[in-house]
Amino acid sequence: MRVKALACAAVLLAALPLPAAAQIGSLVVHADHIAFYSNRYVVTADGNVRVTMSDGTTIAGQAFSMDLKLNRFTVAGGVTLAHGALRYEGAAFSEFLDYKRGYFLPLVGDGAQPDRWTFLDEDYAAPALGREMPGDAFEMPDLSADHAFILSTTARITPLTGVAFSPAKIYTPTGYAPIPDYYQNFSTNPNFAQNSLNGATADLGYPFLGSPNAQTVLHLRYDSINKGYLAIEQHLVSKYAYAVFSINPLTRPQKQYNFLGSLKTTDNRFQVTSFDQVSSFQYGFSQPWSSSGFENLQFTYALKNSFLQLTGNWYQNSLLGEPQPDPNGAYWYGDPGHPWVPNHPSNFQLAWIGADRRINKVPVFYRLRVGELTAHDGYGLGAFGGTTYTSMWQHFIGATIWLTPQKLSGPRTPGDHSFYFGLTYDRQRTVVTSFPRFQDQATTTATLSRQNGRKFSSYLSYIITNQGDFLGPLQQQIYPPTVVNNPFDGKTYPGYAAFQGFATQHDLQAAVNFTPTPYFSLTLQGDARKDFPEPIPYFYGNPPYSLTARTTFRISPTLSATIQRSYFFNFGNMGWSPTFSVQLGP
Repeated sequence: MRVKALACAAVLLAALPLPAAAQIGSLVVHADHIAFYSNRYVVTADGNVRVTMSDGTTIAGQAFSMDLKLNRFTVAGGVTLAHGALRYEGAAFSEFLDYKRGYFLPLVGDGAQPDRWTFLDEDYAAPALGREMPGDAFEMPDLSADHAFILSTTARITPLTGVAFSPAKIYTPTGYAPIPDYYQNFSTNPNFAQNSLNGATADLGYPFLGSPNAQTVLHLRYDSINKGYLAIEQHLVSKYAYAVFSINPLTRPQKQYNFLGSLKTTDNRFQVTSFDQVSSFQYGFSQPWSSSGFENLQFTYALKNSFLQLTGNWYQNSLLGEPQPDPNGAYWYGDPGHPWVPNHPSNFQLAWIGADRRINKVPVFYRLRVGELTAHDGYGLGAFGGTTYTSMWQHFIGATIWLTPQKLSGPRTPGDHSFYFGLTYDRQRTVVTSFPRFQDQATTTATLSRQNGRKFSSYLSYIITNQGDFLGPLQQQIYPPTVVNNPFDGKTYPGYAAFQGFATQHDLQAAVNFTPTPYFSLTLQGDARKDFPEPIPYFYGNPPYSLTARTTFRISPTLSATIQRSYFFNFGNMGWSPTFSVQLGP
């Protein structure tokens, strides 16, 4: 009897519908053919489609379409909906995940006539019959003119976060290439955008693993020093924190191990950020020939109309143990190109940064800042006036004042055809209290800009930067008159002898941007500079004239490219920059 009772209870439990889930956390799609259109953020499937939602509901049919941005999907063609012991058959089913609304066209009655059912809060046991539905409840987009970026037979979709394809085929100009897995992240969490990789002239990312809180990306990169190489980056994120790890390059001896992290409170009042890097010369992951480290830790605390920021930096010039000296008494690892440097300097800065303040009712704002810095190195920070210093203290005070862009055109001129003028002035004084020294830096920027309709925009800026290092009677001792004999071009520059710690840079900058369509943009930026001291090729300063062109265009419906290159008008025999800067992406 007890066995029969247990059996009856099991049958009754199986017949009950499964409890409705609070929210659909994921859905898995299996089909003969699955396609992802990255330009539309749409996933489609056809042939033996089976969709399994995280609450246990399954929907089978012949066609599937999901708009990942709108967070809704449709299954059509011989649809079967199953939830626990419940089973319905119909022509189409759609789910609006944000609103927890399911719409179904069942086949009911002896003549199997279609009806209209609405499921509220995923309660499939009690459909609302005959309710009015949205006009586009079962709409499927026309993608006949588009190319799929990814092909697969299985897709695991996390709503509003990401979609994983396994196995996958990725679109290339020569056809579809098979890859093990592909993960497309479309989360609105800004922490996924954090990047711990340094610059490269070309970068192509391959995200092959991912989840709502993680993503792993393999990068194929190129630069003029390392040429082609691989790098890998791991993201871990939440709403209030992130951690990013990377190895770059992964396939070259000179490696950088990077960590970038942040944690903040739920009220956004307190935040901790960190950047850590270990640079090692090693073949594979063997014992490094040399290794150095850097750590940055920053604490930020918001006050009522300002914030405090404490920043610490630690440098380890050599992380490895002290090597044995060579016959000449020099210390190095592996070869003289990897010397042992024992210095481990550190510095700490506490700064107060004020909020933006308006001056009366005029369109002029200002922001103040003040801070204290100390630095230390037991091996010596450097010599000054014949004395070697192991510690140093300095404080600074600065301010930024600016005029908000003012419309110069007449009142009847449309806003997208008007001229605007803006002005910004920034100045800071830093006083070294450990010895007689103070430094001034000031930058003035005047900008005239114009939006020429929706396709053209342009601006003209004049930027003046002044820097001064005041040392009193030690001025010429620290900055002795120096004539530069430049080994790169074989020329002598006697004018540099006039430099005694005071520099001025003038930059007249103009740029034009042309964006005729969302699929193409072109920017031209020109700079004309007049500096003191005058620039010396490969040694000091910027080219007197430069022109930079940058264009972004869509190669195909699934692939875009940004290409940039600069021309230096034969400054030090430099014409065009040695290489193009290229970035590829979907």
